[in-house]
Amino acid sequence: MSVFKAVLVMYLLTQVSRCVTVNTEEQLSRFLLSGYNAKARPVLDDKQAVNVTIDVGLHHIMKVNEKNEFLQSSVKIRQYWNDPRLRWNKTMYEGIERITIDPQQIWLPDISLFNSATSSIAITETQARVVIKHTGEIAWHNPAILVSSCIIDISMFPFDNQTCIWRMGSWSFHTSFLDVFPGKDTADLSDYVENGEWSLQSVIPYRLVKTYECCEGAYSEIRFEIKLRRRTLYYMMNFILPCILIAVLTLLVFLLPFESGERMSFGVTVLLSFTILILMLKNKLPPTSKAIPLIAVYYACTIIEVSLAMIVACLAMRIYCPEQLSPLPGWAKGILMNVCGKIVGLSGPIERVKQEMVIQRMRQEKLREQKPTTNPKITIITDNILDKEEAEATGEEWRLSSFVVNRLFSLIYLVTIIVTFLVVVML
Repeated sequence: MSVFKAVLVMYLLTQVSRCVTVNTEEQLSRFLLSGYNAKARPVLDDKQAVNVTIDVGLHHIMKVNEKNEFLQSSVKIRQYWNDPRLRWNKTMYEGIERITIDPQQIWLPDISLFNSATSSIAITETQARVVIKHTGEIAWHNPAILVSSCIIDISMFPFDNQTCIWRMGSWSFHTSFLDVFPGKDTADLSDYVENGEWSLQSVIPYRLVKTYECCEGAYSEIRFEIKLRRRTLYYMMNFILPCILIAVLTLLVFLLPFESGERMSFGVTVLLSFTILILMLKNKLPPTSKAIPLIAVYYACTIIEVSLAMIVACLAMRIYCPEQLSPLPGWAKGILMNVCGKIVGLSGPIERVKQEMVIQRMRQEKLREQKPTTNPKITIITDNILDKEEAEATGEEWRLSSFVVNRLFSLIYLVTIIVTFLVVVML
């Protein structure tokens, strides 16, 4: 029975101590807020400024919108200041060192996001409770979704780095009444969750004091400089690699036989396939004329190269099937047969054709000397045979020239697309 009484007494004492603690906190809250004016600045001297320390904990980069040029991020805004009207002697209140109260009951700094991309410049959508120490130090931690404007430099897209800024400060008070300072040398990234498209490099805060023509006094603000680097794997797989494959496939225009008749249709199909990639890319880039994206330059160069390849393919077909089978001009024969033929590795077939033409020319001269002049029918048949052989030899020259032109420009095109890709990657 005595044990039961002892347990009952201990339980009652525990409940009584809890009631005393609750009552003490309630008394403390009433004491602090009695006669408190939440609209007045927390200073004992009107000439004194309220110093607010701002610290940011970055949780996640939610979106970097290149088209509309804004940054959306999930953060925790931490504000610290001192209110001398909210001090107490902790020994008089059961040793209570800190309490939490509703923020609407006390004075709050009007810290705003100056470069907000929404209609509201407030940095706190939900107001968490404030923590007050017995020394008057106040800590106010608020989760927030910041949507800030960000100037996007797309000149190196998709191998680009971006720098966005949060501008935070008082909207109403200049430095004589309210001054802001950064809490740390960098933002708190202990709870940061990586973004799939952007790699966070750093978040560096610094203080800046500015004057405006509209208002008197100097206004201080804290700028958080956010440096981001784009992850390029997505763009390499969906934009760069298809473009490279299409450019390489254009080589088939030079490899297809002249007699197939599919050279031009295949080239046009390749050009049309570029439109799909361009439409996909258009949705990712802002409509700006300030800079030309690097990938757009690459696309333009590739389209020009493919178009020139089509022109050269037409020229090679024209040489292969000339409108009039006249002898190949001497300058063309010298450039194509003697110089370009050696470059593209067709010197063997060219020499063979030259030897055959020499032998054929000698045989034709011998036949003309030996043909009878008394029988006109035999003379006509002989002349027709000789003319046909000359036409075949001339056609063979034209066809060989078309092969030289085709191979020469196929090598030039291959080197061009490789150099273009390497230049884009190195930049």
